[in-house]
Amino acid sequence: MMKGPTGVIRDFPLTVYGHTQAAELGAFLSDGERTAPYPPPERVVSSPFIRCVAGGNGAIGIEHGVMEYYGTTPAGTGLHPRPAPNGAADLAAFFPGLLDDEYSSTLYPSRHGERVRDVFARAQLFADTWVGRMDDEGVRSAVLFSHAAVVIALGRALTGDWSLQVSAACAATSLYRRKPGTLGGAGDWERVYDGRADYLPAGAERDWSVGCGSEGGGELTALQDEGDFQQHSEADELPVGLAPGMDKYLRGRNVVYDPPKEAQRRPPVSRL
Repeated sequence: MMKGPTGVIRDFPLTVYGHTQAAELGAFLSDGERTAPYPPPERVVSSPFIRCVAGGNGAIGIEHGVMEYYGTTPAGTGLHPRPAPNGAADLAAFFPGLLDDEYSSTLYPSRHGERVRDVFARAQLFADTWVGRMDDEGVRSAVLFSHAAVVIALGRALTGDWSLQVSAACAATSLYRRKPGTLGGAGDWERVYDGRADYLPAGAERDWSVGCGSEGGGELTALQDEGDFQQHSEADELPVGLAPGMDKYLRGRNVVYDPPKEAQRRPPVSRL
């Protein structure tokens, strides 16, 4: 199975064109006149996959809670990748001087993969916890660099609208604003704009969508993605869910994130 420069499967770098888009996105986000009346982000957080980290600039926090979504692993195919398990230290050589060494992940998805309902539950639990964490740090505005499925799930979790259409084009930006008088958990946000891409010369490209459903992400799904075909110990599967100590930031209702704890028996349907 192919690996990227980090030695992790599926952790591929941006293309040259992707780097161009990332630079255009970075220029937009750092320009207060262009983001007005909203301020540039005070906190930058990214999925640990290097194609996401490359989109940020300056003190980027590595956050597994917004990492890529993979379907459940068929039996005998190992686990899904978890890049940078030690956070910024694992990526320092690739992004010297650009990472926040003090930041640690809020949440970890299961390496056995997720059903669609699980990625929605993950987004809800992450929103309910991470916003409290940012409030505790006094952060007023932040940007999350993530992947299409998770971007869509977060948009629906933040607004509480599980049928919301969310744009997830490459290097596009969606903005959400907390509703006055709320704690800022899932359902406490309103969308200001969706999939903004006017700062990209070619506009929105490679938009993506994921099936919608009832609250919590709808029905179970048979989507599966093969793992890394390696042998693993039980310790390799951990942690899963909120990182130790992060429950103190949890607000809103008690969201259950309960992805599969073992490989599934259905025949694999590879999406790679």
